[in-house]
Amino acid sequence: PGKKKFLKKMEGIKELDIEKIKRTRHAYLDDTFNFLYDTYISFYKDNYVILEDTVYHPKGGGQPSDTGVMNIYDPRLEQDIPFNVVDAVKVENEQIVLILNEPLPELPDRCLVETFVDKEKRLLNARLHSAGHLLDLAVKESKFSSEWTGNRGYHFPESPYVEYKMNNQPFKGDKNELIEDLQNRLDALIKENKSVIIEHIPHDKAKEKLNMKELPSYLTVTPTVRIVTYGDVFCPCSGTHVKEFGQIGPITIRKVKKKKNLMRISYKID
Repeated sequence: PGKKKFLKKMEGIKELDIEKIKRTRHAYLDDTFNFLYDTYISFYKDNYVILEDTVYHPKGGGQPSDTGVMNIYDPRLEQDIPFNVVDAVKVENEQIVLILNEPLPELPDRCLVETFVDKEKRLLNARLHSAGHLLDLAVKESKFSSEWTGNRGYHFPESPYVEYKMNNQPFKGDKNELIEDLQNRLDALIKENKSVIIEHIPHDKAKEKLNMKELPSYLTVTPTVRIVTYGDVFCPCSGTHVKEFGQIGPITIRKVKKKKNLMRISYKID
């Protein structure tokens, strides 16, 4: 049922004529803790909306989309009408389409809207996502896994994990030793409560910092690349993050699972 619902949603988006619509500004990148934003509608059809500025993080990067409420002024009723934002979807050219719970009425051009993000869900997603980044740091610091590199991450509330390529450092020891070592490192990092560093740097400096001859096309859509740093581990990232390690709260390693040259580390946050 979930897959059918997703495919139906994407089919609806593909039918929209939005290629010439100016790309929304990704306002959610400004501040994870900004839950309110006033902006204007660039495009709408039925229950699909594109805003000039989008404060809702779309599904992607291993984390779910934000949801919330959008207040739209209806001139016929002379009052604000609330609509639920049930999903945010990133499509080609980094455009973001919001999906509402019901179709919009006829609206005047460049209609002003108030947007509200579900604060509780946003902060939970940010903590789960940030926990995955902090796990990257713990993995790099561990004698068992210092050469491992991230392969994929799943930062949803149900069973979050990060999967690593073990490269030239295959793990052959007791899994409990690995869990204990990573757990101790995560506990110490949370206690240190260092700041998460977020930078927006030009393409040429990004290539140098990331040691890339050319940037992937998805990183070149915007004039700068957003680099997120935890300790001495950094990567391009468009997810939501806490400001300090301690804001994640306690992280618990639930289990590790080895498959060929991959190690999946599952965790939870309290």
